[in-house]
Amino acid sequence: MVAMGMGRFAFTPILPNMQAEAHFSNGLAGLMASLNLLGYLVGALAGGRVPPAWRNAAYRAGVIAAVAMLAAMALPLGVVGWTVVRLAAGLASGVMFVLATAFVLENGAATGPTGAALHFAGIGLGITLSGIIVQCDPEWHREWMELAALGVVLAIPAWRLSSHPLLPADHPTRSGANAPRSLIGILTLAYCLEGLGYIVSGTFLVSVLRGLPETAQLGPLAWVIVGLAAAPSVLMWARLGRRIGPWRALAVAYVVQTVGVALPLAGGAAAALVSAVLYGGTFAGIVSLSLSLAAALEPAAAGRATARITVLYGIGQALGPLLAGLMASGAAGFALPLAAAAAVLAAAAVLSLLGHALAIKAAKAARVG
Repeated sequence: MVAMGMGRFAFTPILPNMQAEAHFSNGLAGLMASLNLLGYLVGALAGGRVPPAWRNAAYRAGVIAAVAMLAAMALPLGVVGWTVVRLAAGLASGVMFVLATAFVLENGAATGPTGAALHFAGIGLGITLSGIIVQCDPEWHREWMELAALGVVLAIPAWRLSSHPLLPADHPTRSGANAPRSLIGILTLAYCLEGLGYIVSGTFLVSVLRGLPETAQLGPLAWVIVGLAAAPSVLMWARLGRRIGPWRALAVAYVVQTVGVALPLAGGAAAALVSAVLYGGTFAGIVSLSLSLAAALEPAAAGRATARITVLYGIGQALGPLLAGLMASGAAGFALPLAAAAAVLAAAAVLSLLGHALAIKAAKAARVG
């Protein structure tokens, strides 16, 4: 909730009010978001390389910095200062999220899949809280301070999270043959496209709705709905993946997200609210499905596999806001970046279906062999 739902995604509902007062362009807004996501990528990579003896200290430093950066956004720093703060917030959230996720997964014997789903549900719950605050208070300086105060409260129990695993020392690691390189490449490319496509709505959805007369008042409410839909989505998509297979589940999720991203182009309140449900209900589930599938495709090197696709995903989502902000600076506004994002996500769906077909072919070849 602190690292991702608030530290990373609270910028989205607050952005329109900041732009209205500070008068900076969509291009600069996209740059601020991209640098935040670049910071997240660097922080995530750094968090994955922290020596075991320093992990608790690094995690707690991330907690402090994440909350401090929420408060710093309320200061009259100007666009340059806010951009630096967003970069620092990305670094903090990356370190904090990666280490917190590692702590939770290391305790998998105690938490199980439901515990992991609850952990990832924090993203949606934090998004919901940020949307509620913006819905209730139109003054953006106070919004950041209220989020920081809430962050302090949430940081108290989060502070206690420990790197000491509950798994026994001789807990077996995964083993087995790696999948064909073509499957791993397809998953990596699709996940990179997801990072590039989903983050357009993840950065500008509230701004898009604010710019349309029929949905101008729905922005914060839509963001609350995004969070409420995201919270249970990891568990839902995991169950679908077990039922129909991870590749097909990913294809379905990408198609649903494509519709969700494109729907605001139709205009109208109903389209905006359905868009929020479809978008919020897919992006966290796609992350979980993709990381799990990467580990399954390379069981002998699951950590390396998940790290590699995370890096490509991070590069995609760091580029997305910058490109979308530049495209939105034209006369067409956000219509072009939304259409481009939907096309990118549709391509990811096609790649997932291709991965499913190749996986069946590889499985048949292995049985014959």
